[in-house]
Amino acid sequence: MKQYRRASHCVYDLRYHIVWITKYGKPVLGREIGARVRDLIRMICASLDLEIVEGNISLSWLVQRMKGLTSRKLLMENKRLNKAF
Repeated sequence: MKQYRRASHCVYDLRYHIVWITKYGKPVLGREIGARVRDLIRMICASLDLEIVEGNISLSWLVQRMKGLTSRKLLMENKRLNKAF
């Protein structure tokens, strides 16, 4: 059975759909870079312990953090992306 989260006066199940696109819509999230982005996002979520039980974190902060960290790491690992962005 599906697990719902509970608070003092409510029962809820929150789901978010986040879409990653690159600056100017450039097709760089292909095979190895796309896989690396997925790994970085999983690592960031694990490091932030992202099972949100209360409203302690905003979705905009989470997305900003994930996008900033993945962008910085990808640009450091792939010098050819610096020319495109």
